[in-house]
Amino acid sequence: MDYEGFGEPTKQIVNEVRAALRQEQTRFVDFFSREHRSDLGREAIKALSRGKYLMHWQDVEVMKDPLDLLLYQQLLWELKPQTIFELGAYAGGTAMWMGDLLQSYGCPGHIHSVDIDLSWLHEAAKTHPRVTFRQGDLTAIEQVFPPDWLKTCPHPWLVIEDAHVQVVESLSYFHHWMHAGDYFIVEDTNPEAPAISGMGLDESLGYEPYGTEKLDELRTFMETHGAAYRVDTYYTDMFGYNGTWNWHGFIKKIA
Repeated sequence: MDYEGFGEPTKQIVNEVRAALRQEQTRFVDFFSREHRSDLGREAIKALSRGKYLMHWQDVEVMKDPLDLLLYQQLLWELKPQTIFELGAYAGGTAMWMGDLLQSYGCPGHIHSVDIDLSWLHEAAKTHPRVTFRQGDLTAIEQVFPPDWLKTCPHPWLVIEDAHVQVVESLSYFHHWMHAGDYFIVEDTNPEAPAISGMGLDESLGYEPYGTEKLDELRTFMETHGAAYRVDTYYTDMFGYNGTWNWHGFIKKIA
């Protein structure tokens, strides 16, 4: 195959598409203007789940699918968050990975990762200099993240909801402290995602979709606070319409 002249036209096309996707008036849209559908069907999600459960960072489980790993990576570069709040720590692999990315980007941000049970934490995660793990119950979120302390946390913020408990309450709590330009990522709003961890990897589990519970919780939050937020379609639709585990789940505070 003759590749002469292939590089420059392709680069030009990519740059033009990126510029179009980043146009403010089309990039950031109202949650309720979005269709509840995805270009990724159930079989694609099932197949990608296999890779999700095999994904590790420095041999620590990450529990992120390959599409969202790339979306996170680009958002972290663009936003360069000074503070990341991760609700749901598991083994700590995602927090480690984000900490290493921030360091490689020259960004002095810090990750505060909370879980009700930190016994799952990998030993390597416990000593990461960019991460503080907190054991706490999100039903008492004001004790986990006290208001006076939150006021001292530098912006921009990235708040990641991956705990699957007290979703509306947790988002509403952080809403009071969010500044314009901060982001939420609400994980697992894709109804076709597996209902039980390991589905797609272990065939003996079969496959049952998670359903709309998390998406409905996001909708409830947006019914009250949606005027202050917009869905960032640059991330939700990069791999096709809602081509992510997080339907409508990359959300920027605009006011």
